[in-house]
Amino acid sequence: MKIKGLILLVLAATLAVAVPIAAQAANDATITITMSGPTVAIDIEVEPAEWSIESVQLNSSYTKDFTLVNHSSVRVDTTIAGTDAEGSGHRWRLRGFPSNNAYEIEYDIEGPGGDGNITTTPTDFVQDLAQDQSKNFSLTVKTPSSGDSPGGGEALQATVTIHAVQG
Repeated sequence: MKIKGLILLVLAATLAVAVPIAAQAANDATITITMSGPTVAIDIEVEPAEWSIESVQLNSSYTKDFTLVNHSSVRVDTTIAGTDAEGSGHRWRLRGFPSNNAYEIEYDIEGPGGDGNITTTPTDFVQDLAQDQSKNFSLTVKTPSSGDSPGGGEALQATVTIHAVQG
């Protein structure tokens, strides 16, 4: 009997505590407040947007000039990254220097902007570009020193991406 009485006492105590908590919880309401900063539209453009290199040869260099334009309402910082070149059954890996089936893309920013290699990982590019301002730069593609080369009517394609965030 002592065990039954103890169990009843524990059960009664549990119910006495649980009932007011459950009743109180039903009387509560919550408000979710979401706060965010002002909307900033980032708008950059690269001119020209395409580059077609005809009659590509191994162990060669090809250079082209471009302009990065900031149409945003704020200053921007940019990063740059590239991809492997693929197509027509061929693939050239983007590397820091040309080698067997590996090619390189270098950039050179006009003025004090600097130069460097484009990799598959985004790296800092043009920094602190003011609104409605532009920056000239060049890209140099250095083809593999050896390996597969596209023949007549074949093509390889690679992409260089410039990404901007508010500076």
